[in-house]
This record gives sequence, C-alpha cells and structure tokens, in this order.
Amino acid sequence: MKGADAASTARHVPQRKRAQPKRRLASKPQPDGESQPVVNTQFRILHQIICTSNFHMAKGKIFTNPPTWASDTTTEIYDARAHLSSTYPVYNIPEYIKRSGDISFIVFRYYRCSDATRWDHARTGDPSNVRYDEAIGIVSQPLQETVDRLSLCVSDPGSYYPKPANPAGPNQNQNDKEFDQDEYTMDYFYHHRHALDDAVDQADGALQSQIAALRMYVSTQYGRTFDEVDGLAAQGKVKSQDIHLLFCPNEIVVTNQSGVPAAHVLRAWPTKGNIIGLECWNWAYDGHYLRRKECQLAINRPIQPMVDIRDLEVYPLRFATVDEVSYLESRGRKFWSLRYQSFVAYDGWDLKAENYYVGAQPPFTLRVSS
Repeated sequence: MKGADAASTARHVPQRKRAQPKRRLASKPQPDGESQPVVNTQFRILHQIICTSNFHMAKGKIFTNPPTWASDTTTEIYDARAHLSSTYPVYNIPEYIKRSGDISFIVFRYYRCSDATRWDHARTGDPSNVRYDEAIGIVSQPLQETVDRLSLCVSDPGSYYPKPANPAGPNQNQNDKEFDQDEYTMDYFYHHRHALDDAVDQADGALQSQIAALRMYVSTQYGRTFDEVDGLAAQGKVKSQDIHLLFCPNEIVVTNQSGVPAAHVLRAWPTKGNIIGLECWNWAYDGHYLRRKECQLAINRPIQPMVDIRDLEVYPLRFATVDEVSYLESRGRKFWSLRYQSFVAYDGWDLKAENYYVGAQPPFTLRVSS
C-alpha cells in the first residue's frame, strides 16, 4: 500500500522565447517555472490543473503561478466553458527540483476546470478566489525517512491526481506530472501533527530545519482548522464538512446498528462527497477458517452544519462509551478463541426440550459460524 500511483512521464515541450523575468528560484538561469518568488528556501508551491480538454494542449498544466479563469478576450465575459490557465509552466519536475536548490518538499495545489460549473465557485480573475485541493510531496530523503518512521498509516494515494483514462491520449506527454513520491494531504497531517512536533525535538542539524519547515507550513495552512476540529471533538461534536478528518487508516471504527455495536478496521482514507465511504475489514468465519472479510461502510453527510459524532452511522472507537468498548473486547476474545476447530460435546435437551442429545465422541467437531 505504499504511496500513490506514478503519473506518466513528462516530455519537455518547446516554447517561444520570452524576456527573462527578474525573480528566480535559484542563482542558475531557469528556462521554465521561474517567476515564483522565494518565500521559504525549504519548499516550493506548484499549481496543477486537472482537465482532459484539448484547451491545455499547448498551454501546459503545471505552473509556478496560481491559475485564473480564461475569459473571452473580445467581451471580457467569463465563458460557461471556461478553463483555468496560468503563466510560467513547469514541463519537467525533476529538472525543476534540481534548479530550485536544496528544497525539502513541494506543495502541489490541484485545480479542476470542472469547478467552472459549481454554483458555489466564483469565477473571478483573482487567483485567491480559485478553489483548490492540496498535497505535499517530500523531496528530501532524510525527511521522507522521518515521515515514514512516524506514520501510523499510508499517505493518501493520489486522490487528487487521477490516472489518465487513455494513457496514449492527446493530453499525455505534455506537462503531466512526473513525481512518483508519496503525497500527504491535510487529513494525513491532522493525525500526525503531534508526531511531527516530537520529531523536530528529536532531530538536529539540517534534518531538524527540514522537519521544522514542514511543521510550520502545516501549522500555517491548517492549524486553525485542526484546533477547531479538536475543540468540537472534545465536546463530542463535528462540523458536517469536517467528518472525514475524524478517521485515520488502521484505526478501529464502530457501527451501532439496532443498538448492537460492531467493530471494524479502517483500511484506507475516507472518500469525500455527500456519502463518505469507508473501506474496512473485520474477522469473519467462512465455514472453515477465520479470515479477514472486506466490507464497505458509509456515512450520509448530514445536512445540519454540526452533529454529534455518536449520531453518525460510523465513528472511531475513541468516541465509544466504556460499556461499548467492554462489550466489543469481551465478544472479540470469545470469537478469537474459536478461530481453530476443536472438539465440543453436549449432553442434554435442546432449546425446546423435544430432543435429548448424548455427547458425541471424537473425531466429530462443532464448527462455529458467525
């Protein structure tokens, strides 16, 4: 389950000569992606447009500058078929990393042209008003090893960067992403931010600076949201839009159908949308052996802006009551003790007292089914 699927290999696309901009990412001249001012020497921000239209064929999809909506140049009216576009494209990410100096990580911001039709998405010329998702890719090997060591689960496997439907299609080999490292989203950092704090204290030298830069970026971007989620969770509540942040792969989640709690292990990060999908597994008996059984759980995103966590169809074990935890542990121990076939004998009447049974002798066995 390690990391995201690698995107297809990028090919350098020639472009027309232009005047050299004044600001550069490094001391060496750079043919593309050089307009972004250096705010922090530890990382860079790249902006990627997700779209399958031929509109981007010659314009590129990855840029150092945030995109804006392309408008009708004759009327200055934003077209219903508007596409995002930007300046200073990056055609080769490995080369871009080399020219950027000794950076530790890259922030990828993902934009979708399909958002042009969203009723809640303002299509203005201001880049700050353009909606995007975000993930962080680690460049530094020591920093990657640190993140691997503190991780409770895998990173989010490329949820924002879909596989191409047609690998040989017209949009391949032109400014598509060539970065095969894991990427880490806000969901990941919500569950690992305290471990990141500890890692800063335990490291020294250049590695400490790299971890500190990553922690600072995460805190600056998401700190307020994380604090708000923590504050509400302490009261047993969560905003409907933040439900996905409650869940982390490899932790135990609880369903409570008909008042009977059942435990499952979450396998992957929740899917997002009106229905929050949870890919899980639990132990089940197949008639011969105890095996892991995959199951799909779901949460219907409430229409209320805020809800009680325990009112959700599924919630993490840490929000279960003491009685629920005790019940699940007791039942789990009994179920686990029956994972192997064993001889069981019974002398006595059946439930309706109609038949009397005399204990069988080996090799007969009783198989217990779930």
